[in-house]
Amino acid sequence: LIIGDFVNWADLDPLGRHLPPSMTGYRRMLQDGQRAAEGNTIVQISLVAESSSLQARLATYGIATQTVQQVEPIIVLPQSSLVQVFRELGVNKNLSLSGRPARPKGALGTSVVYRIKGDVVVFTPLFLDQTDFYMSSDMNLLIEVIKDSLKFIYTNWNKPKRPLMVLLLRVSQVWGSHFERLLEMMAAFKQGGWEGVPVQLGRLQQFIASSSVEQLDFVQEDLGKLTPRNSVMPPTLLSRQSRVSVFNPRSSRVSHAGRSASPPPPQITEDIDFSKLYDPTEIMGHFEECVLVITKMQLLSRLFLSHGPGFQTPLGTVVEVVKSLYDRALQEHDWHSIRIGASLLSKTVDSLAPSITLMVAVNRQVCLGVLGHTEHVISEPLPPAEIQTVLFNSVRPHHVADCSLQQELVRYLGGFATSEPALFRGMQRIRLGWLTQAMAEELKMSETSAETGPVTTNLYQLSPSAIKQLLFTVLSSRYENAERTWLQQRRREGSLNRVPPHFYEKVLQVLLQSRGGLGLYKYHLPQEPLVQDNKPQDKSFILCVEELLSQAPRPEYRQLVVELLIVLAAFFERNNEVVVSEPISLNELLAEAATLYTNEHLHTADPAVSCSFVRTCA
Repeated sequence: LIIGDFVNWADLDPLGRHLPPSMTGYRRMLQDGQRAAEGNTIVQISLVAESSSLQARLATYGIATQTVQQVEPIIVLPQSSLVQVFRELGVNKNLSLSGRPARPKGALGTSVVYRIKGDVVVFTPLFLDQTDFYMSSDMNLLIEVIKDSLKFIYTNWNKPKRPLMVLLLRVSQVWGSHFERLLEMMAAFKQGGWEGVPVQLGRLQQFIASSSVEQLDFVQEDLGKLTPRNSVMPPTLLSRQSRVSVFNPRSSRVSHAGRSASPPPPQITEDIDFSKLYDPTEIMGHFEECVLVITKMQLLSRLFLSHGPGFQTPLGTVVEVVKSLYDRALQEHDWHSIRIGASLLSKTVDSLAPSITLMVAVNRQVCLGVLGHTEHVISEPLPPAEIQTVLFNSVRPHHVADCSLQQELVRYLGGFATSEPALFRGMQRIRLGWLTQAMAEELKMSETSAETGPVTTNLYQLSPSAIKQLLFTVLSSRYENAERTWLQQRRREGSLNRVPPHFYEKVLQVLLQSRGGLGLYKYHLPQEPLVQDNKPQDKSFILCVEELLSQAPRPEYRQLVVELLIVLAAFFERNNEVVVSEPISLNELLAEAATLYTNEHLHTADPAVSCSFVRTCA
């Protein structure tokens, strides 16, 4: 099309990034303009407090903010409202066009001032939305997200004027053990830069003239119908402020210094056998008697799964009761209860589909599911609706809190795929159900090695920022720690689905001398045409091997299969003349090895070691 002059270069490359040599002058002009824009990029930041009491308290620490009322006539709305506004883009009933899908608007989209039907409107970033997922309630994680967003805006801003970031500060986010980090961030803002990004802190009104402004002429509905004015705070939070003094000096969560009085205590559960609860009257009876939020949430999850979200209780429908308890859990930072509530309310994290796409783009498969149950393998990009269907149909029925936790893991893994690609070396298939087991094992080992007494921390109790750090530790750790047994090391390696270097070349070596192929339980990996049509580095060959390994019922058993294949490869390499005509059954070899080990070490080996090896091979 280009050679035939049917398509112009400018049509395909409006930014001039891939111009031919004959147009170097045009390229130089664009590059000079881009460098000039980058040199003048300063991210403007305006701080908005959710209440006048919070504003006064922050002022005592030298943090100047504005309330929503003080920025009028400028309208401040959450990112979710911007999504609703853009849903009107392209709507045409005559052509049956429904408009833009309800997809989130990223950091660049919320850094623009919009004029909508005569109103000046600004939107808070996506990561501050509390109407969706709960990760914004963890301030430690939120500070990291703010830093990454500022770097992204500074690097990718290409509009003529400056970007504007409106940060809404909430009581539930500000006070806590992270308050010093928040003060450090605000101090950096006042000094004009943070983490290498030039910023300018000021009042919202003074930034309008220097900010990039877009006129949205396609909006037909009145803005008040699309979203309520100044609705940056959930109604539940507003009503809570009218009932409770958020700065109560006797509060167990907030001290006079604005810091958390103590870290969240170890989770205590009430003695209820949830597996035997089916009768809704009995469930609600326990609900009224119990005190802990986590116990109440677990009872509601039992009622939700057995009778549905619309089941009527004396306190309202199941979903209504869950929503009320979820808000309470958010206020108390009870992360286990929060994750259960988010799952029951069908909340999904932003950028779920893009994060999975990032994993697929680096040739990694993502498996959603719970250990011991059917997994859903994702090997190509999927729309958000399909991913949500998999989560709520394949994960939530078996483990309610895992449905939320796996969304967190997908979000973090997507970020690591671009920033820390070395973490995924040797990992072709990421099984989230197994990965959570590796994280739980790591948490247990860290607490045991710390000698802090009995292990009481639950993986689902950890804050999102702690989960992210734990995930990084599990992915980056070397497992030759002397404190860990071989069973524990194999369990962790198997949970990560990690294979050693040159592993697939070794499997090919085994197949070359195994005419009958390889078998693991009911799965058979044939020699032909696999060996003839593939090389060890071919994706099709790697996926076939991974499918063989996926038949292992437990992580430690999978790791034993990997080690067995390496041993077989070494044997065949030293004995090139040996050719096996029958299929090699890997599970039968392991079972025979366990029997031989038991007979040879019955009286000499450590019983615990012998027993663990036999259990692994069983």
